[in-house]
Amino acid sequence: MAEYSLPAQAWSHRSTAHLLPLLIFIVLLRILLSLLLLGATVVFAADPTQPPPWLQQQPETVVQPQQPIVVQQILIRSTGNRAVINNQLVRAGDQVDGAQVVAIYPDRIVVKIRQKRHELSLLTDTRRTSE
Repeated sequence: MAEYSLPAQAWSHRSTAHLLPLLIFIVLLRILLSLLLLGATVVFAADPTQPPPWLQQQPETVVQPQQPIVVQQILIRSTGNRAVINNQLVRAGDQVDGAQVVAIYPDRIVVKIRQKRHELSLLTDTRRTSE
Protein backbone atom coordinates (compact mmCIF):
# COMPACT_ATOMS: atom_id res chain seq x y z
CA MET A 1 0.00 0.00 0.00
CA ALA A 2 1.19 3.40 -0.86
CA GLU A 3 1.16 6.12 1.74
CA TYR A 4 -0.25 9.46 0.82
CA SER A 5 1.61 12.52 1.99
CA LEU A 6 1.58 16.14 1.00
CA PRO A 7 4.78 17.65 -0.20
CA ALA A 8 6.50 20.04 2.19
CA GLN A 9 5.59 22.95 -0.05
CA ALA A 10 1.85 22.34 0.56
CA TRP A 11 2.28 22.88 4.30
CA SER A 12 4.38 25.99 3.95
CA HIS A 13 1.57 28.24 2.72
CA ARG A 14 -0.82 27.08 5.47
CA SER A 15 -0.44 28.89 8.74
CA THR A 16 -2.19 28.58 12.07
CA ALA A 17 -3.09 32.29 12.15
CA HIS A 18 -6.67 31.59 11.06
CA LEU A 19 -7.11 29.34 14.14
CA LEU A 20 -6.10 32.06 16.62
CA PRO A 21 -9.56 33.76 16.88
CA LEU A 22 -11.18 30.36 17.38
CA LEU A 23 -8.69 29.49 20.11
CA ILE A 24 -9.29 32.82 21.88
CA PHE A 25 -13.05 32.28 21.64
CA ILE A 26 -12.79 28.81 23.19
CA VAL A 27 -10.60 30.05 26.05
CA LEU A 28 -12.97 32.96 26.80
CA LEU A 29 -15.97 30.65 26.64
CA ARG A 30 -14.40 28.26 29.16
CA ILE A 31 -13.59 31.18 31.49
CA LEU A 32 -17.14 32.49 31.24
CA LEU A 33 -18.67 29.10 31.93
CA SER A 34 -16.44 28.51 34.93
CA LEU A 35 -17.36 31.94 36.36
CA LEU A 36 -21.06 31.20 35.90
CA LEU A 37 -20.73 27.85 37.63
CA LEU A 38 -18.69 29.43 40.42
CA GLY A 39 -21.34 32.14 40.86
CA ALA A 40 -24.10 29.53 41.05
CA THR A 41 -22.27 27.68 43.80
CA VAL A 42 -21.82 30.91 45.76
CA VAL A 43 -25.57 31.59 45.61
CA PHE A 44 -26.41 28.16 47.00
CA ALA A 45 -23.48 27.99 49.42
CA ALA A 46 -25.37 29.81 52.18
CA ASP A 47 -27.38 26.76 53.32
CA PRO A 48 -27.59 23.76 51.02
CA THR A 49 -30.66 22.42 52.81
CA GLN A 50 -32.72 25.54 52.06
CA PRO A 51 -34.42 26.25 48.73
CA PRO A 52 -32.95 29.04 46.62
CA PRO A 53 -33.91 32.57 47.68
CA TRP A 54 -36.28 33.17 44.78
CA LEU A 55 -38.36 30.14 45.84
CA GLN A 56 -38.56 30.98 49.53
CA GLN A 57 -41.72 32.62 50.82
CA GLN A 58 -41.34 36.01 52.39
CA PRO A 59 -41.95 35.99 56.13
CA GLU A 60 -45.27 37.47 57.11
CA THR A 61 -45.00 40.85 58.72
CA VAL A 62 -46.27 40.93 62.25
CA VAL A 63 -48.75 43.73 62.76
CA GLN A 64 -48.08 45.51 66.00
CA PRO A 65 -51.27 46.26 67.89
CA GLN A 66 -52.02 49.97 68.02
CA GLN A 67 -51.98 51.54 71.41
CA PRO A 68 -55.48 52.48 72.55
CA ILE A 69 -56.67 56.03 71.98
CA VAL A 70 -57.17 57.60 75.41
CA VAL A 71 -58.83 60.96 75.93
CA GLN A 72 -57.18 62.76 78.81
CA GLN A 73 -58.63 66.25 78.58
CA ILE A 74 -61.15 68.29 76.57
CA LEU A 75 -60.71 72.08 76.29
CA ILE A 76 -63.65 74.13 75.01
CA ARG A 77 -62.60 77.68 74.09
CA SER A 78 -64.02 80.46 71.97
CA THR A 79 -60.84 80.31 69.88
CA GLY A 80 -61.36 76.62 69.10
CA ASN A 81 -61.85 73.32 70.84
CA ARG A 82 -58.84 71.22 71.69
CA ALA A 83 -58.17 67.93 73.42
CA VAL A 84 -55.33 65.98 74.90
CA ILE A 85 -55.25 62.48 73.45
CA ASN A 86 -52.39 60.09 74.26
CA ASN A 87 -50.39 62.99 75.73
CA GLN A 88 -50.72 65.08 72.54
CA LEU A 89 -52.59 68.36 72.23
CA VAL A 90 -54.83 68.09 69.16
CA ARG A 91 -57.64 69.94 67.39
CA ALA A 92 -60.13 68.81 64.76
CA GLY A 93 -58.32 67.57 61.65
CA ASP A 94 -55.14 66.48 63.46
CA GLN A 95 -53.74 62.93 63.46
CA VAL A 96 -52.83 61.09 66.64
CA ASP A 97 -51.50 57.50 66.71
CA GLY A 98 -53.24 56.47 63.48
CA ALA A 99 -56.55 58.19 64.26
CA GLN A 100 -57.84 61.39 62.72
CA VAL A 101 -59.68 63.78 65.04
CA VAL A 102 -62.96 64.63 63.31
CA ALA A 103 -64.70 66.77 65.94
CA ILE A 104 -64.32 67.84 69.56
CA TYR A 105 -67.45 68.34 71.68
CA PRO A 106 -67.71 69.18 75.40
CA ASP A 107 -68.67 65.61 76.30
CA ARG A 108 -66.99 63.53 73.59
CA ILE A 109 -64.47 63.41 70.75
CA VAL A 110 -65.16 61.86 67.36
CA VAL A 111 -62.20 60.17 65.67
CA LYS A 112 -61.86 58.20 62.46
CA ILE A 113 -59.75 55.03 62.57
CA ARG A 114 -59.44 53.04 59.34
CA GLN A 115 -62.45 54.76 57.77
CA LYS A 116 -64.65 54.03 60.82
CA ARG A 117 -65.95 56.72 63.16
CA HIS A 118 -65.56 56.22 66.90
CA GLU A 119 -66.76 58.37 69.77
CA LEU A 120 -64.43 58.77 72.74
CA SER A 121 -65.39 60.21 76.10
CA LEU A 122 -63.72 61.22 79.32
CA LEU A 123 -66.48 59.55 81.28
CA THR A 124 -66.55 55.82 81.69
CA ASP A 125 -69.70 53.83 81.97
CA THR A 126 -70.23 53.59 85.73
CA ARG A 127 -73.51 51.68 85.68
CA ARG A 128 -73.38 48.30 87.32
CA THR A 129 -75.51 45.42 86.41
CA SER A 130 -77.28 43.81 89.34
CA GLU A 131 -76.27 40.33 90.22
